[in-house]
Formats: sequence, structure tokens, C-alpha cells
Amino acid sequence: MAPYKTEEESNRPNYGTKSDFVEKYVLRPVGKPLTKEYRVYFNLNDKLLSPWHDLALYPGSGRQPVVHMVVEVPRWWSAKMEIAKDEYLNPLKQDIQDGRLKYVPNIFPHKGYPFNYGMLPQTYQDSNLNDPLTNLPADGDPLAVCELGGAMPRPAQVKRVKVLGSLAVINENKTDWKILVVDLENPEADKLSDIGDVESLMPGYLDTIKEWFRVYKLAEGKKENVLGADGELQNQKYTLSLIERCHDSWKAVKEVEPGMQARISMADIAPQEHGAVDVLPRTSEDRDVCRDINPIAAEKSHFLSPDWPPMAACRGGALNV
Repeated sequence: MAPYKTEEESNRPNYGTKSDFVEKYVLRPVGKPLTKEYRVYFNLNDKLLSPWHDLALYPGSGRQPVVHMVVEVPRWWSAKMEIAKDEYLNPLKQDIQDGRLKYVPNIFPHKGYPFNYGMLPQTYQDSNLNDPLTNLPADGDPLAVCELGGAMPRPAQVKRVKVLGSLAVINENKTDWKILVVDLENPEADKLSDIGDVESLMPGYLDTIKEWFRVYKLAEGKKENVLGADGELQNQKYTLSLIERCHDSWKAVKEVEPGMQARISMADIAPQEHGAVDVLPRTSEDRDVCRDINPIAAEKSHFLSPDWPPMAACRGGALNV
């Protein structure tokens, strides 16, 4: 099954409001998956939109605690997909590392991420400001999201999710917040109102998430990450304030420099006015794309301990298999 719903697959009518985006948008894939040229563009009412700048953070006129999430990498997915923040219209693409396509490391016993991973639209972690909790600069990206449990989505799927809490990850001396959410379509969503409700429904899951973010850099030959606030998860109230602060940072940059270039990756503010659907390329570059693919990276496991504990407390070095 294709990892997206194309225009040909969709019989949905076109609507022009952001509040209808989740039900009405379609996706325009360009190129072949698992190539450097592959892109997935977002299309609504025959206009291409940026999932970062044009998709509203809050559904309709509502605000907290429900937000939109753009799925980049589904749980157990190998290809490290991401919103291309440096490209016009911010399509979804596969990340590149050292000239080759990047894959999510398999931290044994997990395959890829043990959660659905994505981003919050219209948010910006301003790298010119120190985070008030960690006192370290932010990473200059949109806020990252981890959706707990639920059905496996498709890459580029847009969801309405409920905010539960957050985790500060210190990645190469920069603050990289992970917002923890639950899909409103999840049957357990009504039972989860704050981060403190998760353990009773999903025992060990939060500890596993913390340990995964602590050690995954070891698989790349780097030092393990440090968790901000000694790994303490922040509650919903704090997290909603964090989201609003990053939303304000996004708005401030948009208002001050609407024509900025890709030096801080927001060159395509408000691209919804550009009806560029019919000018996108239809084919990939004519070359041997197999050289981009590293099949070992997608399948190998990284053993961080002889026996990964179910409540996640392991330490140690990474062994590549």
C-alpha cells in the first residue's frame, strides 16, 4: 500500500479553509520513494501548501489542548522522512546523512521509532533564544511530536492530537523538545488528560521513550543525549505554554521578515497564493539511484545492553550487527 493518498485515490471535494485541511487535503508525490529526489507535496483546492507555514497549528477556531500533527515517520518505519524546512513549500522528503539516504536506527528490541513521529505546524524553536528550562539554545526546528500508541499512520498524514506532556532532549548542546500526544481517534484518548495518566494505560512506555532518545545517537557513533530536567516529563499545562511560545516565535519571524531566505529555513512564508500544481517535475534524475540506498542501515540492529529491560534503564555502548 502506498504511504500516502494521491489525488487519483481521493474522491474528496476541494475546500479552501484551513479547518477542513485534515479531511480535504490530498498529496502530490514526485519521484520514486527511497531516492534523493522523492518529494511529497501538500495540495488543497488545486493549490500547493506548506505543511509548516500554511497548515494551522490549532484546528478551526479552537485552541488548547488539541493541535494538528504532521506525521513524518510512522512507528516501525525505516526511512527517516522529514519536512524539508530549507525547500520551497516544505515537502516531505527522506533525510540525507553523509551523502546517503538516512534511516531510523533500530535500537534493539525496537524497529525504528517506538512511536509515531512528526512535527507541529506553525511552530519554531528559535535558536537565538535560550530555553528557560535547559538554559541552552533551541535547535531552530519546528516542535517535534511523538504520538503514543494508536494506529500506524502514513507519512505526510495530518492528525488532530491531544497534547499530554513533553520531554526536553539535549542534542549536541541544543534543546530539542519532544511533544507527547495522543490521537483523538485513539479509543484510549478520553482516558488520557495529562502525562500522569499514561503509565497506568501503557506501563513502561514513557520510560522506553526516554531511554530511546537518550541512547539512539550511539548508533551513529556519537555521544548519548542528555535529557533536560534529569528526564522529568513536563505536564500538559507547561507543554501548552511551550507550544504557544514556539507559535509566537514562528509568528514573530514571519511578521518581521516575511521575505527571508533559507538561512533560517522559512523562505516560503504564506505560499498558499501560488498555484504551482502543474509545474512540479514528474520524473526523477536519470541516474543510478541504487547508490543512494544503504540496505544495511535500514535493517541492522544496535544492541545497547545484553537484555533491554522492559522498564528501560539500560546503559552501555552500541554494537552494530
